[in-house]
Amino acid sequence: MKKILALILTAVFCLTGVAALAEGAKVVKPIPVQIDLDNLPDGEYPAEFDPEELTNGEIALTLYAVDHYSDADVKGLAVGDSILIDDETLKIESVATDEYGDVQINGGLVEDGYDLTKNDGDDYWTVAGLDDYPTWTALGDVTLPLDDALSLVDGWNGDDKPVTADGVEAVVKTIQSSEDVYFDEYNTTVTVQSGKVVKIHRVYNP
Repeated sequence: MKKILALILTAVFCLTGVAALAEGAKVVKPIPVQIDLDNLPDGEYPAEFDPEELTNGEIALTLYAVDHYSDADVKGLAVGDSILIDDETLKIESVATDEYGDVQINGGLVEDGYDLTKNDGDDYWTVAGLDDYPTWTALGDVTLPLDDALSLVDGWNGDDKPVTADGVEAVVKTIQSSEDVYFDEYNTTVTVQSGKVVKIHRVYNP
């Protein structure tokens, strides 16, 4: 009888402890990025677009922002917390720091978990996925005019010398005749100045 009572008390204590942990757990999310899509600040944005919808006057885009996590949030991660990565809420079962200073969640990338990395001088962390790709959050859809001096640097083939073009007509023709039709946040950025797209840059993505 005493053994049964002891087991019951132990179970109650464990359940209480789990409940307390759950109540104190937190969900870490990327730092919010708020951008007025109707009044885009000048800058370079990861972007996705369909070449077939590209015209000589404008381009329809989905713009993205790289996910950044605050230094305080990452350093405060603990087992039982959750983290939002790539639009999925992941419960943290283990968290460790490797010899390079990267934070490994649930065994890190080698064990189907995630690695978070921080460059010297930065006050934020990013996901370091396969080939060091981060994760992104969509900011929204916009249609922007093309600047007359639009330029293209297209390294889709992985060669040392990327394909280049200057001027709207030449850029549109080059993009629409490309053997690789995928322009997305994994390989493409657009540079916006004064509300117009002045440069499209695509890199090789194996």
